[in-house]
This record gives sequence, C-alpha cells and structure tokens, in this order.
Amino acid sequence: MRTVIMALALAALAAADTVVCKDKRRIEGKIVEETEAHVKLQVKNGAVTIPRHQILEVIHGATTMEVYEGRRDRVDASDPGALLDLAKWCHDNHLEKQSQAEYERVLASGPEPVPVADAEVIGPAEKVRRAAFRAAHEALKHTWYDGRWMTWVDFCKAKGLVEFDGAWMTPEEARLKAALKEQKELEKAIAEKVRECLRKLTSADIEIRDEARAQLDAIPGEFKLAPLLENIESRTAEVRAYCIGALASLGRPEALSRLARRVLVDDSEALRTASLDGLKKLGHPDTWTHLQKGLASEYSPVRIRAANALCEFPNESAAEALMNALSKAAAPKGGVTFGTTEADPRFAGGTKMSPEAREAMEKAGKLPGKSGGMDAFGDPEDKAKKEQAEKEKAAYIRALSACTGLNYGENLEMWREWFLQKKAATAAKAELGGKEKDEEKK
Repeated sequence: MRTVIMALALAALAAADTVVCKDKRRIEGKIVEETEAHVKLQVKNGAVTIPRHQILEVIHGATTMEVYEGRRDRVDASDPGALLDLAKWCHDNHLEKQSQAEYERVLASGPEPVPVADAEVIGPAEKVRRAAFRAAHEALKHTWYDGRWMTWVDFCKAKGLVEFDGAWMTPEEARLKAALKEQKELEKAIAEKVRECLRKLTSADIEIRDEARAQLDAIPGEFKLAPLLENIESRTAEVRAYCIGALASLGRPEALSRLARRVLVDDSEALRTASLDGLKKLGHPDTWTHLQKGLASEYSPVRIRAANALCEFPNESAAEALMNALSKAAAPKGGVTFGTTEADPRFAGGTKMSPEAREAMEKAGKLPGKSGGMDAFGDPEDKAKKEQAEKEKAAYIRALSACTGLNYGENLEMWREWFLQKKAATAAKAELGGKEKDEEKK
C-alpha cells in the first residue's frame, strides 16, 4: 500500500521533457534552451539541438533521473521492502548504477537476518524483510556459502583461491601462470637481444660484427627462431647469411617457406646455395610445393632456379606445373622464333659482292661476323632471348625427368599423354577405393 501511495504521489513526475519530431522520433531529456528557432535538450550523453521546423510537439516533464532523485529522497531508509522496490524501478529504467546503490541500501537498512529452523514461526513483516535481503544479495551476485552471504571476492578467499591477473585460481595455478609469464617475458627480452645483434651485423666495424655473431651463437636456438625468420629478408647479405645458416641448423619446419624463397630470389648465388643446403637438412616432404611457386614468376632466372631446385626435391605432383612451363617456353611471345632466319638479300652475292658494296656494308657494320652488327644468327637481342628460352626448356626437361623418372625431352605430346594416363589411373584408383569402403560399410 505504501509503495502504491508513493507511486501515485510521484506520477506527475513520471515523464521527462520530450521532443516529438515529425519523423516520429521521441527525444527525452531536460530542456535547457527553447527559442523560436530551436529546442536544446540535455540528454544522457551530452546535449542535442533540434530545429523548430523538425518538431511536431514539445512535452514538458521530469527526467528519469529527477524522478529517481525524488523517490530516493522520500523513501524510508529503514524499510528494505521500499528500498527494494526503488532498486527494481531503477533497473527497469536503465539506471544500473543507481540500482546497485539501492540494493546496497537494502542490505544497510538493518541487521542481516539470521537463519531460522523450518518449524520456527516468523511474522509477515519479517518475511518481507528476509525476502528483500535475499533479493538484494542475489541482484548483487553474492554467494551463499558456509551459512552466510558473501561477495564474490570473499567467497573466493574462503575457498582458498588467490587472484592473479584479474582471475581467481588455486595457488598452484597462480604459481604456474606466474612462472609461464616470467618465461614469456624472458623469451621476449632474449628475442629483442637477438634483433639487436642482427642489427650489429650490418656495422662497418668488423670487431662489432664478430662480437655480435659470438653473442648470437651463444643464445639457444629456440629463442632465435622468430627474429631469424623476420630478418632472413634483410637487405644486408651478412644478416641474410647468418639467418640462413642458423635456420638450417635449427631444423624447424617454420623455416621451410623462407629458405625456399631465398633459393629462388636471393641476389647472391652463394646464399641461394646455402638456402638449398638448408632445405636439404630440413628434409621436409612439402619442400617441392614451395619451390614450385617459382615456376609462375615473371622473371626467367627465378623460373630456372625453381626447375633446378625441383631436381633436388623431385615429386611427381610437380609435373603438371613443369609441363605448363615447358609449353610456354616452347612457344615464347614477343617475336622470338626458333625457325631459320631469312638471309639479308644484300648478302646474296656472298664473296661475289662488289668491293664498293662490301665497303659500304662494313662501314654500316652489317656484314656477318662483324662486332656491333648482326651476325649469322640475327639480332643479338633475339639471340639472347632464344638462348635463355633454350636454357629454360632444358631446366624444365631435367626437372620433369627427375620428378617422373621419364625422359620425353621436348615432346609435349608424350608428356601430356603420360599425364592424362596418370590422372585417369589415379581417378580410377580413387573410385575403386570408394567402392571398397562402401562395400565395407554394407
């Protein structure tokens, strides 16, 4: 009854100032400025100004906070039931901070009820008080343990738990996590030391480089992995050389793709060789997949390196990519042909050419065999392209033979026929295996 009377008394304050817009929006707040041009409201997260031409109606009233403040000032602080009602009202009106405060006031309204036996008779007022206290404890997420209500922190402490990095756990778990955290911080510090030493390898002072290399060699390999992978692409050959050698010695599969890339694109032949040796030490079965990527490069030297490296790591699955590369090399674009170059008609006279004509051709640098002009094979640029294409084809053929155990040379038709037969046999085998599994299920 008391709660109903209070609600009726405050009914006039139930609504805040509200601006109803023509687009049906309703903006609630406290009007702080109202002119012929606009209405300005103080809202929860600041202030908003609405032009008059957008406003359909202005409704004056109290804000939700003002209603709460009025109820808070009038409620009996010794009445847990009234305080509980106010706490619930705050929650329903999205005043969570105020709701928590009112639940706390419920618990502060009097002594904590003591447990009673089931047979003990208690009056209606005491039942209301006990229900209010219980609801407040539950709303505040307190836990009933060992015959009393506890906050979460007190409950964890009562269970013998300790707090570590914002979480509660057993002392053993906390010690383990602390040790792991310390280990992680140590690894981070060592990794930074490795990066510092790698930077010193770029120094012009040989003593600094030697000291840095000695420090790097003294650091256990498991702490160097990440910095080595980061710096294997360094612009400094000295740094790349150290990273390649160290990664090869570690024998970790994480180094596979980085070493394969060095085999394909490093400017230094010595470092390409060192990277290839590192791949051999790793002996990973998927090495060929990383080397095969070089066949798609736009640069001929990279494609040739990829083919040559596949000879060291042969796998029949690389045959299709090699066949495609061979096909492109056999029919290059850009005007390079492999047929016979037509002779210049001016050379048709050969040794019978007149002395005047020969002298004129020599001055122009157009006689066969003369430096600076065309030779018997045509334009030097076309000749270089042809030689490069032949070099590529030879590399692809060697790699195909290494990967398949066959040798069809430049005969693409034979390679294609073998590939289609192989593909058909694989499909038939897979189909047969599927049928056998179906039979087993039956």
